Amino acid sequence: MPGYMYFGALVLAMTQVSVFSQSERTTASDFGGNITLQSGSRKLQITSSGMKHNPVLSEQQDRLVFTALGRGGGLYMANRNDGWRPKLLFGIPFSVDSREYREAVDYRFSVVSNSLLVLTNFSATAFTLLRVDLSTGIPSVINAAVTAFHEVLSGEFKGDLVLKRRDWGRPDPNMPERIIFVYELTSPLGTSLRKIGSLERVDGLLGYRPEFCPSDTK
Repeated sequence: MPGYMYFGALVLAMTQVSVFSQSERTTASDFGGNITLQSGSRKLQITSSGMKHNPVLSEQQDRLVFTALGRGGGLYMANRNDGWRPKLLFGIPFSVDSREYREAVDYRFSVVSNSLLVLTNFSATAFTLLRVDLSTGIPSVINAAVTAFHEVLSGEFKGDLVLKRRDWGRPDPNMPERIIFVYELTSPLGTSLRKIGSLERVDGLLGYRPEFCPSDTK
């Protein structure tokens, strides 16, 4: 490539990246299987080989994570300060505590630490919740069997987790078995703090029994 063409391309790339370093709101999409950032009328496509999906931006919009399928599949992260160049966070499938996981069902950046919360398949009715250290890419288990989770975003319990777990119970041996979904407040590392409530199905009817409601968990 002639020098002037290379210099022109470099200036264009730097200009595009600088646009997305400003305070204007940035969004991300996976249209056509590639990841594209948009800020106002300006767009920046950061992948080109297809099979990329589910981009998620951090709250500060300075980091992005997405899933890549096929060869070289895994979770990739891109940083605004690094020109939005995608780098592999960890490959899929991956193993944690001798158990293999083959999918990242859901993920989001933590609001209190340099980590990513990842939901991955555990069984037909439950998921495993992981915390991935973004400085090392190493995942660790928060809870091995949940059906949903929420990170408290503000207030006294900011950063704590609300976990929804499936449980089976029969409080009275003479009563029919019932499915119970337990809502539990835990620390960011998964240590149980207190029960929030339960959702019970008895004879086909659902009923919620609240016990405690920290702010931002409704």
